[in-house]
Amino acid sequence: MAPTLPHQEFSLRQKLNKAKKLALLLEDRLAQGVSLFQVIQPNALYDYVIVAGVTSKPHLQALEGCCRRELKEWGFELTKPTEGRTSSSWRVVDGGFLVIHLMTQEARKRYNLENVWSNGKTVAFAKNKKTVKKRARVLV
Repeated sequence: MAPTLPHQEFSLRQKLNKAKKLALLLEDRLAQGVSLFQVIQPNALYDYVIVAGVTSKPHLQALEGCCRRELKEWGFELTKPTEGRTSSSWRVVDGGFLVIHLMTQEARKRYNLENVWSNGKTVAFAKNKKTVKKRARVLV
């Protein structure tokens, strides 16, 4: 029997709450234009995608570390290095059910990842217990 990954033990509600928590954490760390997308496709490799903007290489490294620490608290053994480790414009952190893209504004504009998920429905999540609505998309 194959070992169970931590994210396989999370319910759909727990996954959503964790994705929201990480999106809010990135906002609190001054990530720019944080977008959260829910992937609802058969056989998708992940359930959620976060795209967040960074202002500099040190900011990119700090946000990556923040994401990795949070995922480790959730029980992930982050043995895989982050994709784009040598890049100063884009990093991808694999959190099992959640993939986080950290990008400079230039890279974000060039690759336009939000366009990949532009057909999704909009859901809202609150920031710091206020009713500030943020855009997130549900992928179909």
